[in-house]
Amino acid sequence: MSPLGTVAIVGVIGLALGGGYGRLTSTLGLTSDTLESAEVVLADGTTAIASEKEDRDLLWALRGGGSGFGVVTACRLKLHHIPEVLVSMHIYPMEDAQQVLLLCQDLIDAHPADLNLFMAFVTGPNGQPVLFVSPTWTGNRDVGEALVSDLQVGKSVHTIQSRWMPYKMTFR
Repeated sequence: MSPLGTVAIVGVIGLALGGGYGRLTSTLGLTSDTLESAEVVLADGTTAIASEKEDRDLLWALRGGGSGFGVVTACRLKLHHIPEVLVSMHIYPMEDAQQVLLLCQDLIDAHPADLNLFMAFVTGPNGQPVLFVSPTWTGNRDVGEALVSDLQVGKSVHTIQSRWMPYKMTFR
């Protein structure tokens, strides 16, 4: 497993070269952190291998450093074993947003490595702004389920899903 992004149309090489924020960033770091080596065609047409053993400076530059270093034709990413994650999705009315955001901060402070929170203010089904919160939990089952239960605060929360599932890796 490598930390993947949140938008399916971004390819894995572009994700790794652009930094790579995703649902497992708190647990595994950015996708660029997993870039072990890359084959790069340089402007003069030569090929370079960027790795810890060969051209460390180029590898450093490729890890989220932007563009203009060449064309990456292949790369190697470090993989991690994460068999399953707990994912849930919750929608809160704006009047609950402050309470929920403070709760989310407390949860992140208590579980900085196992809890990944994706949050956004979006337009809800009724056209009104709402707070969307979607945690991804990679730690102990019981702790994760208690955490999701804590997120179901208030009478107005709408939980779309909450389940354990394999974290699938799809490359483009």
